[in-house]
Amino acid sequence: MSTPDRLLVCWWALAVIVGLFWLVVAWRVRAGDRAAAVASYLKGDATGRYRVRTVMAAVPRPVAYALIVASVLLLVGAVAFVWMAHWTNLLLANRLIEGALFGALVAAFGLSSEMFAKLDWQWLRSSSGVMRALLAVIGAGVTAICIYALVADYAFPRSVVTGRVARATTVRDRLFSPTYVIVIDGKRYRTTHQVFAHVAVGDEVRAELGAGSRMLLRTDPITD
Repeated sequence: MSTPDRLLVCWWALAVIVGLFWLVVAWRVRAGDRAAAVASYLKGDATGRYRVRTVMAAVPRPVAYALIVASVLLLVGAVAFVWMAHWTNLLLANRLIEGALFGALVAAFGLSSEMFAKLDWQWLRSSSGVMRALLAVIGAGVTAICIYALVADYAFPRSVVTGRVARATTVRDRLFSPTYVIVIDGKRYRTTHQVFAHVAVGDEVRAELGAGSRMLLRTDPITD
């Protein structure tokens, strides 16, 4: 396993731990909300509404600071792994997983009237029905596309490409994110650095094309 893949595994382990802690924090915040609402009602506030708005009020400060720092690290790591998604096959799969999770969050936001009602933008709340439906459809679509691509890459039969490598080059986009390109018998294919690093111009190869991502996920040399 390469170093980026090891870092990715550590990132997901940290994400699970931090996610569990945030669930505990959310439960404590809701419990504090209910207790504060009862207390304010008993004091004569007919609405009985009071929100615990900070993490500091729900957990000890050292734990809160650790959660915030870990969450920032997770966010930075998520962006970094998306940026270098074409480095290894595992990072490519991770980008699809992150895309599916992001789409699911967008869809959940659109489907939740409670979350949408908390927005501070009046113009967005005024068109809540249309915006919620739009977010739900877009989020569900992104999730479906990412899940299909992931499953297709590893569960569906892969197309086989054979021929001589005519060119191998690296292309960078506006964010300097690298894309690795291999040209086999005049046809251009995207791939990961994991595959790209073991291919040289002039090699006769047998390559496997992922059914979802449409990228070369494996190459083997053809020997006489």
